[in-house]
Amino acid sequence: LLAMAVIFYTLGAPFVAALREGLRRPDAGERLDQVSPALLAEAARLLPDLAEIFPNLPQAPPLDWPGASGRFFDGLGHVLEALLQGIQPGVLWLDDLQWADSASLDLLAYLAHRWRGRPYLLLACWRSSDLSVDHPLPQLLAGARRERSGELITLERLNADEVARLVRAYLANEVRTDLEAISTQLYDETEGLPFLVAAYMQSPAAQTAATGREWVLPPTARDLFHTRLANVAETERQILQTAAVIGRPFEHGLLRAVSGRSEEETVEALEQAVAHLLLVEHVPDQTYDFSHHKLRVLVIEEMSLARRRLLHRRVAQALAQEQGPQEEQLAASAASIARHYQEAGQDSEAADYYVQAGDYARSLFAHREALGHYQTALALGHANNAELYEICGDLHVRLGEYSAALNSFERAATLSDAEGLPALEHRIGQVFYRRGEWGLAEYHFRQAEELAAETAASELVRVYLDWSYATYRAGDLEKARQRVDKAQVLSDSPMSRAQVHNMLGILERKGGGLPAAIAHFQRSHALAQEHDLLSTEITALNNLALAETAVGNQQQALVLFENALSLCRRYGDRHWEAALHNNLADLYHQMGQRETAEAQVREAITILAEIGREAGDWQPEIWKLCEW
Repeated sequence: LLAMAVIFYTLGAPFVAALREGLRRPDAGERLDQVSPALLAEAARLLPDLAEIFPNLPQAPPLDWPGASGRFFDGLGHVLEALLQGIQPGVLWLDDLQWADSASLDLLAYLAHRWRGRPYLLLACWRSSDLSVDHPLPQLLAGARRERSGELITLERLNADEVARLVRAYLANEVRTDLEAISTQLYDETEGLPFLVAAYMQSPAAQTAATGREWVLPPTARDLFHTRLANVAETERQILQTAAVIGRPFEHGLLRAVSGRSEEETVEALEQAVAHLLLVEHVPDQTYDFSHHKLRVLVIEEMSLARRRLLHRRVAQALAQEQGPQEEQLAASAASIARHYQEAGQDSEAADYYVQAGDYARSLFAHREALGHYQTALALGHANNAELYEICGDLHVRLGEYSAALNSFERAATLSDAEGLPALEHRIGQVFYRRGEWGLAEYHFRQAEELAAETAASELVRVYLDWSYATYRAGDLEKARQRVDKAQVLSDSPMSRAQVHNMLGILERKGGGLPAAIAHFQRSHALAQEHDLLSTEITALNNLALAETAVGNQQQALVLFENALSLCRRYGDRHWEAALHNNLADLYHQMGQRETAEAQVREAITILAEIGREAGDWQPEIWKLCEW
């Protein structure tokens, strides 16, 4: 008798809320007239409101009568059916059933098994991660599927388009111009997790999306994540902390090495974390990841600084040991090792690995990435700062960032010894001649000549070649010839000889000696190809194409320009790339291909506008680069 009373009086909120919602319908009384008074009396045990609508209901049998539970559930079932049936059948939606009491689950099981022909849809929702091992819902679902009266629908995450549609619908009544920005940031923040999408849309964070500031995790979502993390065992918590420090995604072997746990403990903790939907397993590449990036952030936030630093140091050491002596593999992982050493507070070790990461990125012509690594190494106090500033200057030149290049070279010069000064003066002069400031270029080339004569004679050949070009562009062909002759006398390497032939070709073309110019450019190109001199090969191809165009070999010139552009995109020199687009535009225009020519011009203008704007005063010579 006591057990039955407990069922009646603790049957939980899901069904009570559903029944009371149904009774608010204007035609509720008319619908319930179809249910027998005896069944209404059973349902009135749970819902006294029925006795007010039907004051003459019979007395329900005592609770200790046989079959009382069945009659009670039967009465509730008929009431629900009456309230939900119609031309368009209704839906009984029961949400968050992972928290439902046992009596509610008993009634749910009764409805699922006994009401297969019911004229409404029973939609039961729960969160699998919050179910205990012996929870009855999985068994209930399995039974319904065996009887073909139920089906499991696993909700997937929303994609970017679906999130955008929700944002437009939610903010339909507001006049905003930043809906696209809100949608993009909302998707990035939530990774399409429906619960988080809803939580963010109902929070003030959505109003700050257009500013690009980081959004604060809504309290409802933070509480949910806290609840999940609070229920994990100590070993699982340590594994999660280690995983959070490693980053996304992570491998099982690295996790075990850093955590200090045994193989068996690590596997068991991973299985528990996956079962709790804290982690997900990626079978193809045998890696793991957090189910959501905000969950990882929360784990990191709740760790002490001392533990975070300890784990970061262990990760850095494990990664360095894992790569072993293979230089290429170590270089590929250097950025990650550097970041972990930096987070561990070991700046000296981090700076060394950032330099390795920069060297590796530079070898792949990833200039922007390399620049970031070198600049971080400098900020961490790397000892070899003069050389790093010089390298940063070279990368800025490739990117067309001439003001930043000058700043880097000048800082390198203040830190360099006497041996390094000629090359730095030369590089500063190169930046000025790229900007078309011929007077300043010649000044620094003269400084480089004076310094190199005493300490670095091998630098002189490169100085004379660039000085010759600057003098040529300034209009003094005689001095340009004199300086290239000096370079030719000093040239002692395939690169210098290739560059000498290139400059001689430029001067011959200017003087009208096209056959001689073509011969010089061809020799320059052959030397560059033979000795794998990428920048020199690009230069020779461009200048040879210009000469071939001048003698009417348009198809040959087109092939040469296209090859030069392909190599230049790999090499990553933005100014050269713009010049090649311009040269191609001129050639296509000559060939009568107007639309293709216009497309090449647009490509050139986009790059040159960036370079000119960076320089600050829109030097016209930047836009005139044709040969070099």
